[in-house]
Amino acid sequence: MSRNWNLAYASHLGYLSPDEPLFRASVPSRDPWDHVAFAADIGLSGVLYPWAISRPAEEVDRFHAALEHFQLLSSVIVYAPLGRVTTPIWVRSDGWDDLARDFERSVPLAQRLGAPMLAVLVQGIEGAPVDSQEDVLVDNLRRAGDLAAKSGIVIGVEHMVALPGMLLRSTEQAVRVFDRISHPNVQLIFDTGHVQEMDGNVLGAYRQARRHVGLLQLADMPGRVQPGSGVIDFETLLREVRSDGLGETLIDLEHGWTSNSVDVEQAGIRAMRRIDSTLDSIEEHS
Repeated sequence: MSRNWNLAYASHLGYLSPDEPLFRASVPSRDPWDHVAFAADIGLSGVLYPWAISRPAEEVDRFHAALEHFQLLSSVIVYAPLGRVTTPIWVRSDGWDDLARDFERSVPLAQRLGAPMLAVLVQGIEGAPVDSQEDVLVDNLRRAGDLAAKSGIVIGVEHMVALPGMLLRSTEQAVRVFDRISHPNVQLIFDTGHVQEMDGNVLGAYRQARRHVGLLQLADMPGRVQPGSGVIDFETLLREVRSDGLGETLIDLEHGWTSNSVDVEQAGIRAMRRIDSTLDSIEEHS
């Protein structure tokens, strides 16, 4: 890759809250321009702006202008605001009309920002049979995949247990559902923090799901902190990701920090560079 990294990494402007961008100590400003500029300065390839759909128009414009100015890429955006995302709309047999209205807003925004993917979370219905919910989910995601294909984007589904009531609660379950969907424009968002919490074996889960993975997001565990500070073997994972051809797509650094300070953030950048540098040997022997 260019920008002095082997892979194409993206910082974030707040995956839980827009008040908590990745480099909030190193960049005290909340102006998205300043955070995009910082990402460019340290050689990253993009920025994750997940909640663009619910942010003020002026801020979205500022983010878009910064991407163009610094020639960075947008990562995924969420298809609807948080309050909407955490409802069981995807497993409702009558949910498609509401989903289509959400896509009427989010698809043009993704196209404008150059975001390649719309992220989806799947809230379940408490007490309802899981099998029947999966049946509805498969149908709705196939329809969403058809719509996304016409728009030149992809639907990304993120499985997790970090939020209560999620339907897809393990990688094994997610793979089973994705095997049924079998749509090239519906892919899996593989978040190492969530997968470690669910499955306890990130590398094994990745090998199980690799044929469906369209986006990788990095967070170490416990604590959803910077890579290199927890238990996950990122060196081996990234080697396999690169071998599978995902090395040319953005990889989101979607994590927090062991503590909030400039020193910790700068140490985290150095640690990520060390992890990334282990891929040099692949380049040398290819």
